[in-house]
Amino acid sequence: MKIIFFLFLLPLSCLAQEVTFDAVEEVNGLTYIKGTTTPFTGKTVGFHPNGNKSTEIEYRNGIESGTNRTWYANGILYNETEIDSGKIHGKWIDYYPDGTKQNEVTYEKDYMNGPCTRWYANGQISEQGNYHHCREEGEWIYYWENGQIKARGIYHEAIKTGEWQYFDEKGNPVEKN
Repeated sequence: MKIIFFLFLLPLSCLAQEVTFDAVEEVNGLTYIKGTTTPFTGKTVGFHPNGNKSTEIEYRNGIESGTNRTWYANGILYNETEIDSGKIHGKWIDYYPDGTKQNEVTYEKDYMNGPCTRWYANGQISEQGNYHHCREEGEWIYYWENGQIKARGIYHEAIKTGEWQYFDEKGNPVEKN
């Protein structure tokens, strides 16, 4: 039974390759290893001059699909982006140079669509809300760097609607409109 299982996995492991960017080329919207006719399945990788990995892109049947990553030259992760059939679909996450999160936005087929959170470099949340087809939608809350609420209100198709509340850095209300 173990031999049958191994023989089943062997072809699958051969399909997923890791090659450098200069080993592939794009032809008519599909990525191939140069000199081949089968669309590429696997990862392409790039490196910083210091030898650290700079970029990793996953492909399935010649199309970007999977989690793409980029790194700062010091090896700390800079970005993770979930891709499905060549479109951003899932989370897009950016990181500060110290490795803490900077942005986390949800995408659907290349459109910001879903929860969004952004952070200050000190780790405090700077804003939270939702997108619908790349437009702010629903309640958004903005924060001061000390964590106090700065403003809160409702968007409809990226336009402020209704009453918005604004606060000073101590959390005291300063105005409504």
